[in-house]
Amino acid sequence: MVALVIGTLASAPVMAQAKKLEIEGASLGGKVRTGPGTNHEVADTLKKSSLVTILEDTGVMLNGYPWFKIVHIDNASGYSVSGYQWGKTLCSFSGGVSGLYNKCPKFWSDNVDVTSNTGNEEAKEQPIAPVHGNSDEDNQTADAVISQCLAAENAAQRDGSACINRFAETCNEQTEAYARGNPACSVQEHRVWDGILNAQYKKLMSVLDSDAKKNDLRESQRTWVKFKTQFCPLSYKFTMGSMHRVTSANCLIRVTAQQAFELYRLVAVQSEPRTCAITHCP
Repeated sequence: MVALVIGTLASAPVMAQAKKLEIEGASLGGKVRTGPGTNHEVADTLKKSSLVTILEDTGVMLNGYPWFKIVHIDNASGYSVSGYQWGKTLCSFSGGVSGLYNKCPKFWSDNVDVTSNTGNEEAKEQPIAPVHGNSDEDNQTADAVISQCLAAENAAQRDGSACINRFAETCNEQTEAYARGNPACSVQEHRVWDGILNAQYKKLMSVLDSDAKKNDLRESQRTWVKFKTQFCPLSYKFTMGSMHRVTSANCLIRVTAQQAFELYRLVAVQSEPRTCAITHCP
């Protein structure tokens, strides 16, 4: 077990060149900071095995390990949150990533102790195998799959609902059977829809013509976030089955995508009152 002593390390950070990444991994637990170094404020604390997407090796070194920019799902709000963690407190599913502590055990999933997932002690120590599909779409990122789907739906003048769970379903089909209780695929797609929703929310705020309307939108969105974060985990809480963890994650995708579509409709009405495809108004 890695001792989490980030806050007490005395060595000064050493700067190097940053490197862009797009790697699925997990945290070994510990503090998430607002910047790459212990001099930055603590933004969050992750439990061991919390799923993260590792976006960038910042090049800021501390005791032989770099700081990485990461994004993870905040359990309280359901939104994607970015921050920074030290490389010695991170692992990757694929392995072979310079600056990370190790390769993640294959049964790790979001905020669940690995020991609760299986009684097979030998299997617990095996790493998660990377997901590889047999087609170009299978190997694309969640962003690319959803973007291409929305563009096709818009061209056909359809509402875009066929794109919901498009990436997660394909990703899960290509995931080895032992890892199908891990919601990593759904977490990736939820991050995409959350980004679309946030963009539409900001756009709607910018076109509303009064403070009263903006306050109404702000309060209704807060109510919606509370509903989502309380309702979607019920599938897992009521049954505690590993596949219901995926069901809960898929719920987050559905309600987030549907809310993004609703916000898009409001943007279209405020910008120019007419009927158009959800994904784009020409």
